[in-house]
Amino acid sequence: MNMLFSFSIFAVITASSALLIPHLYRVSEDKRDINPLEWEIFQQQAAIEFREGTGFKVQDQMLSFTSKTGRSIEFEKYGTMIRRQVNNTGHIICLRHVKDMQFTQIEGGALLTVVSTSGKTYRCTFRSFLGLKRSG
Repeated sequence: MNMLFSFSIFAVITASSALLIPHLYRVSEDKRDINPLEWEIFQQQAAIEFREGTGFKVQDQMLSFTSKTGRSIEFEKYGTMIRRQVNNTGHIICLRHVKDMQFTQIEGGALLTVVSTSGKTYRCTFRSFLGLKRSG
């Protein structure tokens, strides 16, 4: 009888902890910060497009270029987000919780510095073998 009672208590605790772990993880996240997975995906997707593009223009809060299919691609700050537009249309959200962002031209590419709404700074570099033009 004691063994059955102990096992049932153990089973209840184990089942409860499995349900509580995701909740505890969400509580510990800062809702004002950039989601690490979103940041990683944004870096990878933008780097792929950047490498394949031509006609680059770097501005403080915007990066524009022509894709290999001839479409105009822009990454820009929009409110507290970074969005991507194709041919000056659409509204594809790439990152949320962005307080400030700046593109800076560097040799062979562009440096992106992003400050989240929680104040954390993120940086990534996009490289291309093609030339860049400074505008603005």
